[in-house]
Amino acid sequence: MKIEKLKKISTDRYEIVFENGEKVKFYSDLILKSSFLYQKEISDKTLEFLKQENQKLEIYHQLVKFLSKTEKSEQEAREYLEKKQCSNIDEIIEKVKKQKLLDNDRFLKAYCHDHMYLSSDGPEKIIKDVVKKGIEESIVRQYLSTYASFFKEKQNRLLEKKIKGNHKDTVSMMKQKLLYEFINKGYLKEDIIEYLDTISMTNQHIEEDYEKIKQKWQKKYQGKQLEQKIKEKLYQKGYSYEEILSLFS
Repeated sequence: MKIEKLKKISTDRYEIVFENGEKVKFYSDLILKSSFLYQKEISDKTLEFLKQENQKLEIYHQLVKFLSKTEKSEQEAREYLEKKQCSNIDEIIEKVKKQKLLDNDRFLKAYCHDHMYLSSDGPEKIIKDVVKKGIEESIVRQYLSTYASFFKEKQNRLLEKKIKGNHKDTVSMMKQKLLYEFINKGYLKEDIIEYLDTISMTNQHIEEDYEKIKQKWQKKYQGKQLEQKIKEKLYQKGYSYEEILSLFS
Protein backbone atom coordinates (compact mmCIF):
# COMPACT_ATOMS: atom_id res chain seq x y z
CA MET A 1 0.00 0.00 0.00
CA LYS A 2 1.37 3.38 -1.03
CA ILE A 3 2.04 6.06 1.60
CA GLU A 4 0.69 9.41 0.44
CA LYS A 5 1.54 11.56 3.45
CA LEU A 6 3.26 11.36 6.81
CA LYS A 7 3.08 14.18 9.33
CA LYS A 8 3.94 14.70 12.96
CA ILE A 9 0.79 15.61 14.91
CA SER A 10 2.22 15.72 18.46
CA THR A 11 5.46 15.19 20.34
CA ASP A 12 4.94 11.41 20.32
CA ARG A 13 2.54 10.78 17.43
CA TYR A 14 2.62 10.66 13.64
CA GLU A 15 -0.29 10.36 11.24
CA ILE A 16 0.10 8.36 8.03
CA VAL A 17 -2.28 8.83 5.10
CA PHE A 18 -2.44 5.97 2.60
CA GLU A 19 -3.46 6.08 -1.03
CA ASN A 20 -6.90 4.63 -0.25
CA GLY A 21 -7.60 7.53 2.10
CA GLU A 22 -7.04 5.54 5.28
CA LYS A 23 -5.43 7.52 8.10
CA VAL A 24 -3.55 5.77 10.88
CA LYS A 25 -1.88 7.31 13.91
CA PHE A 26 1.33 5.71 15.13
CA TYR A 27 3.62 6.39 18.06
CA SER A 28 6.88 8.09 17.16
CA ASP A 29 9.00 5.25 18.55
CA LEU A 30 7.32 2.79 16.21
CA ILE A 31 7.66 5.13 13.22
CA LEU A 32 11.40 5.54 13.78
CA LYS A 33 11.90 1.86 14.52
CA SER A 34 10.07 0.86 11.33
CA SER A 35 11.83 3.38 9.09
CA PHE A 36 8.48 4.82 7.93
CA LEU A 37 10.18 8.15 7.33
CA TYR A 38 12.14 6.63 4.46
CA GLN A 39 9.48 4.40 2.93
CA LYS A 40 6.93 5.19 0.25
CA GLU A 41 5.13 1.88 0.30
CA ILE A 42 4.24 -0.85 2.78
CA SER A 43 2.65 -4.30 2.48
CA ASP A 44 -0.75 -5.06 4.01
CA LYS A 45 0.85 -7.73 6.20
CA THR A 46 3.45 -5.32 7.57
CA LEU A 47 0.80 -2.64 8.15
CA GLU A 48 -1.34 -5.06 10.14
CA PHE A 49 1.68 -6.08 12.23
CA LEU A 50 2.54 -2.44 12.92
CA LYS A 51 -1.04 -1.70 13.92
CA GLN A 52 -0.83 -4.49 16.50
CA GLU A 53 2.48 -3.18 17.80
CA ASN A 54 1.04 0.31 17.98
CA GLN A 55 -1.90 -1.02 19.98
CA LYS A 56 0.54 -2.50 22.47
CA LEU A 57 2.21 0.89 22.77
CA GLU A 58 -1.19 2.52 23.25
CA ILE A 59 -1.98 0.18 26.14
CA TYR A 60 1.46 0.80 27.63
CA HIS A 61 0.92 4.57 27.58
CA GLN A 62 -2.53 4.14 29.11
CA LEU A 63 -0.97 2.09 31.91
CA VAL A 64 1.66 4.79 32.50
CA LYS A 65 -1.13 7.34 32.86
CA PHE A 66 -3.00 4.98 35.21
CA LEU A 67 0.11 4.55 37.37
CA SER A 68 0.80 8.28 37.48
CA LYS A 69 -2.41 9.08 39.39
CA THR A 70 -1.68 7.18 42.61
CA GLU A 71 0.66 4.39 43.66
CA LYS A 72 -0.58 1.02 42.43
CA SER A 73 0.36 -2.55 43.23
CA GLU A 74 1.61 -4.97 40.57
CA GLN A 75 -1.67 -6.91 40.89
CA GLU A 76 -3.67 -3.75 40.13
CA ALA A 77 -1.49 -3.05 37.08
CA ARG A 78 -1.98 -6.60 35.81
CA GLU A 79 -5.73 -6.41 36.33
CA TYR A 80 -5.78 -3.13 34.40
CA LEU A 81 -3.93 -4.72 31.47
CA GLU A 82 -6.20 -7.77 31.53
CA LYS A 83 -9.23 -5.52 31.15
CA LYS A 84 -7.53 -3.97 28.12
CA GLN A 85 -7.09 -7.51 26.71
CA CYS A 86 -3.35 -6.92 26.53
CA SER A 87 -1.38 -9.73 24.90
CA ASN A 88 2.04 -8.87 26.38
CA ILE A 89 1.29 -8.23 30.04
CA ASP A 90 4.54 -9.61 31.47
CA GLU A 91 6.60 -7.56 29.02
CA ILE A 92 4.83 -4.30 29.92
CA ILE A 93 4.95 -5.01 33.65
CA GLU A 94 8.71 -5.56 33.50
CA LYS A 95 9.12 -2.39 31.48
CA VAL A 96 7.28 -0.13 33.94
CA LYS A 97 9.08 -1.79 36.88
CA LYS A 98 12.45 -1.00 35.30
CA GLN A 99 11.25 2.56 34.77
CA LYS A 100 10.46 2.76 38.51
CA LEU A 101 6.78 3.41 37.74
CA LEU A 102 5.64 0.30 39.60
CA ASP A 103 6.97 -0.87 42.96
CA ASN A 104 5.07 -3.02 45.47
CA ASP A 105 7.15 -1.82 48.41
CA ARG A 106 6.51 1.82 47.54
CA PHE A 107 2.82 1.08 47.06
CA LEU A 108 2.60 -0.62 50.47
CA LYS A 109 4.13 2.37 52.27
CA ALA A 110 2.03 4.93 50.37
CA TYR A 111 -1.26 3.07 50.88
CA CYS A 112 -0.63 2.48 54.58
CA HIS A 113 0.46 6.07 55.14
CA ASP A 114 -2.64 7.48 53.43
CA HIS A 115 -5.04 5.28 55.38
CA MET A 116 -3.23 5.80 58.66
CA TYR A 117 -3.39 9.58 58.47
CA LEU A 118 -6.31 10.32 56.13
CA SER A 119 -8.93 7.82 57.28
CA SER A 120 -10.32 6.30 60.47
CA ASP A 121 -9.13 2.81 59.46
CA GLY A 122 -7.43 0.58 61.99
CA PRO A 123 -4.55 -1.84 61.33
CA GLU A 124 -6.65 -4.94 60.62
CA LYS A 125 -8.74 -3.18 57.97
CA ILE A 126 -5.64 -1.75 56.31
CA ILE A 127 -4.01 -5.18 56.29
CA LYS A 128 -7.13 -6.77 54.78
CA ASP A 129 -7.39 -4.10 52.06
CA VAL A 130 -3.68 -4.23 51.13
CA VAL A 131 -3.76 -8.03 50.90
CA LYS A 132 -6.61 -7.67 48.39
CA LYS A 133 -4.19 -5.61 46.29
CA GLY A 134 -1.82 -8.57 46.04
CA ILE A 135 0.63 -7.92 48.88
CA GLU A 136 1.46 -10.83 51.22
CA GLU A 137 -0.19 -10.53 54.63
CA SER A 138 3.04 -11.25 56.51
CA ILE A 139 4.76 -8.34 54.74
CA VAL A 140 1.94 -5.92 55.60
CA ARG A 141 1.80 -7.05 59.23
CA GLN A 142 5.55 -6.70 59.61
CA TYR A 143 5.46 -3.16 58.22
CA LEU A 144 2.52 -2.04 60.39
CA SER A 145 3.90 -3.70 63.54
CA THR A 146 6.17 -0.68 64.04
CA TYR A 147 3.09 1.56 64.28
CA ALA A 148 1.31 -0.26 67.13
CA SER A 149 1.47 2.75 69.48
CA PHE A 150 0.28 5.06 66.69
CA PHE A 151 -2.85 2.96 66.13
CA LYS A 152 -3.62 2.83 69.85
CA GLU A 153 -3.40 6.61 70.12
CA LYS A 154 -5.49 7.03 66.98
CA GLN A 155 -8.12 4.59 68.25
CA ASN A 156 -8.35 6.28 71.67
CA ARG A 157 -8.61 9.72 70.09
CA LEU A 158 -11.46 8.58 67.83
CA LEU A 159 -13.22 6.80 70.70
CA GLU A 160 -12.99 9.86 72.90
CA LYS A 161 -14.55 11.98 70.16
CA LYS A 162 -17.37 9.47 69.66
CA ILE A 163 -18.10 9.33 73.38
CA LYS A 164 -18.24 13.11 73.73
CA GLY A 165 -20.64 13.33 70.80
CA ASN A 166 -23.04 10.67 72.05
CA HIS A 167 -25.85 12.22 74.09
CA LYS A 168 -28.46 9.55 73.42
CA ASP A 169 -27.33 6.03 74.33
CA THR A 170 -26.90 4.50 77.74
CA VAL A 171 -23.32 3.77 78.80
CA SER A 172 -23.71 0.03 78.19
CA MET A 173 -25.34 0.56 74.80
CA MET A 174 -22.67 3.09 73.85
CA LYS A 175 -19.89 0.65 74.75
CA GLN A 176 -21.51 -2.14 72.73
CA LYS A 177 -21.95 0.12 69.70
CA LEU A 178 -18.41 1.48 69.90
CA LEU A 179 -16.93 -2.00 70.28
CA TYR A 180 -18.78 -3.24 67.18
CA GLU A 181 -18.01 -0.09 65.17
CA PHE A 182 -14.30 -0.05 65.95
CA ILE A 183 -13.84 -3.76 65.33
CA ASN A 184 -15.31 -3.11 61.87
CA LYS A 185 -12.90 -0.21 61.45
CA GLY A 186 -10.06 -2.67 61.97
CA TYR A 187 -9.00 -2.04 65.55
CA LEU A 188 -8.16 -4.87 67.94
CA LYS A 189 -10.98 -5.97 70.25
CA GLU A 190 -8.73 -6.15 73.31
CA ASP A 191 -7.43 -2.60 72.71
CA ILE A 192 -10.95 -1.21 72.37
CA ILE A 193 -12.17 -2.93 75.55
CA GLU A 194 -9.05 -1.82 77.42
CA TYR A 195 -9.75 1.82 76.61
CA LEU A 196 -13.50 1.64 77.31
CA ASP A 197 -12.85 0.00 80.68
CA THR A 198 -10.37 2.64 81.82
CA ILE A 199 -12.43 5.74 81.10
CA SER A 200 -15.15 7.12 83.31
CA MET A 201 -18.51 7.46 81.60
CA THR A 202 -21.58 8.67 83.44
CA ASN A 203 -25.02 8.50 81.92
CA GLN A 204 -26.87 11.78 82.12
CA HIS A 205 -30.20 10.19 81.14
CA ILE A 206 -30.54 7.52 83.81
CA GLU A 207 -31.66 9.89 86.58
CA GLU A 208 -34.24 11.49 84.28
CA ASP A 209 -35.57 8.06 83.29
CA TYR A 210 -35.57 6.97 86.91
CA GLU A 211 -37.81 9.90 87.90
CA LYS A 212 -40.19 9.32 84.98
CA ILE A 213 -40.57 5.61 85.77
CA LYS A 214 -40.99 6.30 89.47
CA GLN A 215 -43.73 8.88 88.80
CA LYS A 216 -45.54 6.44 86.51
CA TRP A 217 -45.52 3.40 88.84
CA GLN A 218 -45.45 4.78 92.42
CA LYS A 219 -49.24 4.88 92.69
CA LYS A 220 -49.43 1.16 91.93
CA TYR A 221 -46.33 -0.10 93.74
CA GLN A 222 -44.59 0.77 96.99
CA GLY A 223 -41.28 -0.09 98.68
CA LYS A 224 -39.42 -3.10 97.31
CA GLN A 225 -42.04 -3.73 94.61
CA LEU A 226 -41.63 -0.19 93.28
CA GLU A 227 -37.83 -0.52 93.39
CA GLN A 228 -38.00 -3.80 91.49
CA LYS A 229 -40.32 -2.30 88.85
CA ILE A 230 -38.02 0.69 88.37
CA LYS A 231 -34.98 -1.60 87.98
CA GLU A 232 -36.89 -3.74 85.47
CA LYS A 233 -37.91 -0.76 83.34
CA LEU A 234 -34.44 0.80 83.44
CA TYR A 235 -32.90 -2.50 82.34
CA GLN A 236 -35.38 -2.68 79.44
CA LYS A 237 -34.19 0.75 78.35
CA GLY A 238 -30.65 -0.59 78.01
CA TYR A 239 -28.97 0.52 81.22
CA SER A 240 -26.46 -1.89 82.71
CA TYR A 241 -26.99 -3.68 85.99
CA GLU A 242 -24.15 -1.67 87.57
CA GLU A 243 -25.64 1.64 86.44
CA ILE A 244 -29.04 0.75 87.88
CA LEU A 245 -27.63 -0.42 91.22
CA SER A 246 -25.73 2.85 91.60
CA LEU A 247 -29.07 4.65 91.91
CA PHE A 248 -30.12 2.56 94.88
CA SER A 249 -26.82 2.38 96.75
